[in-house]
Amino acid sequence: MISKEEYKQKVASFINEDDINIYKKKKLQFKVAMSITLPVEFVIALIVAIVISSPMSFAPFVFFVVIGGVSFVIIYTTTRFKWDQYKEKYIYQILEFLLVDYKYEYDAKRYIQSPVFNASPFAAYYDHYSGEDLIKINIPNDDGTPSSTILSLCDLHITKTEEDADGDTHTVTVFNGIFGYIDFPFEFKCSLGINDYAHGKNMKKIKLEDIAFNKKFKIYTDNQMEALVILTPTMMKKLEDFQNRTKGFAIVLTGNKMYFHIYKDMLEMKRPKKEFTAEVFDDIYDDIHTILSVVEEIKTNNKVFKM
Repeated sequence: MISKEEYKQKVASFINEDDINIYKKKKLQFKVAMSITLPVEFVIALIVAIVISSPMSFAPFVFFVVIGGVSFVIIYTTTRFKWDQYKEKYIYQILEFLLVDYKYEYDAKRYIQSPVFNASPFAAYYDHYSGEDLIKINIPNDDGTPSSTILSLCDLHITKTEEDADGDTHTVTVFNGIFGYIDFPFEFKCSLGINDYAHGKNMKKIKLEDIAFNKKFKIYTDNQMEALVILTPTMMKKLEDFQNRTKGFAIVLTGNKMYFHIYKDMLEMKRPKKEFTAEVFDDIYDDIHTILSVVEEIKTNNKVFKM
């Protein structure tokens, strides 16, 4: 896979100068509007305090907070940079370059269908199932030719309705974030759950010799010896990188399948601190690169699996 530096240079060449200027203009409009609105509202709040002859009254403060909040929402809505449309504008170019070494498919409107999720260790009762940003990546053979091994990833947003003791209903999140799975052409010699309880018989929580790793991760397995062979120092380092680059994740290996749950949205864009630069798209590289590196580590670990 291409390097992060190559990626950033190429993505920078994609970004249109007009879009950079639009972002600067929107940001300036927001600053100017807020710099004018807040002092005016403060002065009005003081006038209110004088009129009601009670400087210690909470009324001016409430007025300032409420009107200030409403003004912020209006100004933000009218001056905000609409990131979603820019993601759509650039994502196809970005994926084409990022996954140049892979055969892949991407569809912003599709997602992994419910029977696959229902068969996964993350399955639970739900009322509403939806998603987006489906990516299917063919994991090539050792000689670089396409294989039948497909890594599928997408955003899933799954909820259910619950009724409390008073009879009021509430929407509860069942699953939110990236869901992924892959069918390998071999079977794992154990079931292994990382940051998640892998459903199955004889699953027990284990600890490794690496104390720092134990503090970051919860490991469950039905065969400790095989699990320790899978969790090589290289694999553990990749998992730590995974943890550092995301808001958290869970991985389950069972049978010939590997399942992911990553606690963030797929193809998520950063909000720039100052300017619209290639840094906005850094998370896309980090997420896909990290997932693929974990998959490749499992695939090439011939000490455990026979291909």
